[in-house]
Amino acid sequence: MDEKMDKIADQRSLLMAHYRHPKGHKTPSSERVVIQAINPVCGDQISLAADIQGGKVSNIEYSARACSICIASASIMTTLCCDKPIGIFEDYYTEIRSGLNHHSLEKTEPLILSIVDTVSPSRKKCALLPWDVLNTHINNAKDMDGKHDLGDVE
Repeated sequence: MDEKMDKIADQRSLLMAHYRHPKGHKTPSSERVVIQAINPVCGDQISLAADIQGGKVSNIEYSARACSICIASASIMTTLCCDKPIGIFEDYYTEIRSGLNHHSLEKTEPLILSIVDTVSPSRKKCALLPWDVLNTHINNAKDMDGKHDLGDVE
């Protein structure tokens, strides 16, 4: 039991490190397409911009007035998905949603596990908010057809 408690403590420390020093936390410029979302349950707010070109997600920037879980999750998402193919984001997005719904995980990415293993069911919307916003951004880019060069979307 002590080993499991140590693992959870390590994962919480990792989550808090991303909260204290978030990657990508910067107000997106007004020239960029920005998607905003609010979690009505707790009041978390996030504004996110990303470049979706050539089948990749890049230049993720967000500003947030949110809890530590939401900010840490956005930072982890930025760390894992920036400058990566859209398919990588989609795999992680599926993984985090499945894990937060208590399904078994195929991947063992430590950053995903730090969210899944430490976030309580009542806070899963906090953890998912940035991922949902980037997913919306990617889907909007796909829908814009010729306005974004998505390349091969995996």
